[in-house]
Amino acid sequence: MKTISFSLWAALVLVVWFFSIQPVFTQKFKVGMMEIGINGGVGITTLQFRNTDNFPINSDTEYQVSAIPYFNIGGAIKWRINDKFSIIPKLQLSRKGFHIQSRAYTGGDELLITIESTDALYYVNLPVFIYYDTRKIFLGAGVYSGFAIFGKTNGTQDIYDLATGSSRTDSYKQKIVISGNRADAFWMSRFDFGITGEVGYKIKGIYYLSAIYEHGFWNVVPQYDFSKSFAYHRSVSLSFAYYFRQKS
Repeated sequence: MKTISFSLWAALVLVVWFFSIQPVFTQKFKVGMMEIGINGGVGITTLQFRNTDNFPINSDTEYQVSAIPYFNIGGAIKWRINDKFSIIPKLQLSRKGFHIQSRAYTGGDELLITIESTDALYYVNLPVFIYYDTRKIFLGAGVYSGFAIFGKTNGTQDIYDLATGSSRTDSYKQKIVISGNRADAFWMSRFDFGITGEVGYKIKGIYYLSAIYEHGFWNVVPQYDFSKSFAYHRSVSLSFAYYFRQKS
């Protein structure tokens, strides 16, 4: 399954980029039809859980998931279909993940264990947009796929003894297991897929300021399938892009 997912993702990247850059080599496009750009953005990202009643944590455990900082950086090709519509594939490095805090009583309710961790994954991301342009405003909609290259967890564990009032705090750092198959370990899927939307403002036709939203449809924590839980990425960001104009 891991090999199939990677193959499909790699094939999608090659096909989209081949058809995007083909006019560069054939020189059959008109001046201004294609523009190459650089882009980056910052925002927040989190992991959204569905069916949390079945979340595979002890029923006595309280937990809260929140957002962490998000960023992306990369390049894009703007291929104009006509004066109003364009196809824009982008290739980016992006950071996604979540922050989680859990509290549980154990040892006959004598110990309170609080765990806080930030889990961050770094993806090679390929969003493909269809843009509708006016003179100043533009709207974009499309799909994205992502391939996780590595991830890490930074966290703390606090053990508080209710009987004695003493506590001990330990910190830890570790890599996130990607595409694992161990039921006793926390691991995440290497693949990600979803839809994305963008709205923004153009300055001088080459500077693009926008807000972008990504909504995942891929279960990125697949070992929770047995409990009917489902976890997907959500991100919102402010983005800046600069496009180099073609010269005759």
